Amino acid sequence: QLAYIFTGLGAALFLANALNWHDPSYAGYDKNKTIVIVAFGAALFHLFNHAMAKG
Repeated sequence: QLAYIFTGLGAALFLANALNWHDPSYAGYDKNKTIVIVAFGAALFHLFNHAMAKG
């Protein structure tokens, strides 16, 4: 299951790198920023959920 955790983190890093979420003058800034925040939140939630479940 560790592979799923790193896959989620890798996907979040890919989105953070591929989407233009750090330039407020970009037209899709708000949407891209939301996507990146949700992706990182989901990946970190998954990571810590597994960490707490394993004890």
